[in-house]
Amino acid sequence: MNQITPFDIKKLLVPLDGSRLAESTLPAAMRITSLFAAKIILLHIREQKAPSTIHGEKHLSDPAEANRYLQSIAEKLQSDGIDAEWHVHDSLEGDVARSIIDHANEFNPDLVALCTHGKGGVRDLLFGNIAQQALNLGKWPILLIHPDHRGMASDFNLRNILIPIDREHDQEASLSVAAALGERFSASLRLLEVVPTLETLSGEKSVPGSLLPVTTRAILDIAQQEGSEFVEMIARNESFSGLDVHTEILRGDPVQSVLEYATGSDTDLIILSSHARTGFSALFSGSFTSRISSKVKCPLLLVRI
Repeated sequence: MNQITPFDIKKLLVPLDGSRLAESTLPAAMRITSLFAAKIILLHIREQKAPSTIHGEKHLSDPAEANRYLQSIAEKLQSDGIDAEWHVHDSLEGDVARSIIDHANEFNPDLVALCTHGKGGVRDLLFGNIAQQALNLGKWPILLIHPDHRGMASDFNLRNILIPIDREHDQEASLSVAAALGERFSASLRLLEVVPTLETLSGEKSVPGSLLPVTTRAILDIAQQEGSEFVEMIARNESFSGLDVHTEILRGDPVQSVLEYATGSDTDLIILSSHARTGFSALFSGSFTSRISSKVKCPLLLVRI
């Protein structure tokens, strides 16, 4: 693997709807912008037929009120030495996700920060719609923050970053982001490849396993050895020079293995490569990403393959 293209963060887009839940992205955004000397762009989209409340709080509908709200947050950020600006989209929009993506195209951020939890359609909007649409367009990494039951997020202090590896697809973009965050946060990077067992093969890959179990087991054993060599090669890449890099090969169900490893290694962030489609045609499919997101407690950073 050649030297990885450097990744930098100069602008970070943070959509807000006026709720404390959405504001749970701010601690992470503040920490990242401080370390990267970046700018935060706060964005509010006015929604057609918006509910009167969202997450139990008054929903921002008046443009003047929305401007005052974003301005107050921007001024707090500026008082902490963070470069911040805000934008309220005055026109009412029926498709909030599409409008956020249109503004991301306009502002051209290096990262978009979203909260993932809500009730009912809100979760689908924030994760399923905006994040997946953004990944489909292939523009920006998406940072997904998981608030706790109070709608709060813990401090974004990265010590251990987990990068699941998929040899079937190009990993350069994810590894580039990981190297940059590892350096700025002085965090350990953990490169993990999961090789299924015969019993945990899914979808199309389970068919030859049931017909030719002995041959399939041999193929999976070879894949384990090749995977070990591959992650070791990545760890020796010049781009990771000076960083604390660990490698691991596990056997079993990919989702469960990643979740268990993340818990056991006190992971603070998981960086996932995703091609934003469903099915099991590859390890890191949209299905894999959504299954991880629904169970993991730490933040996720989705990078388009």
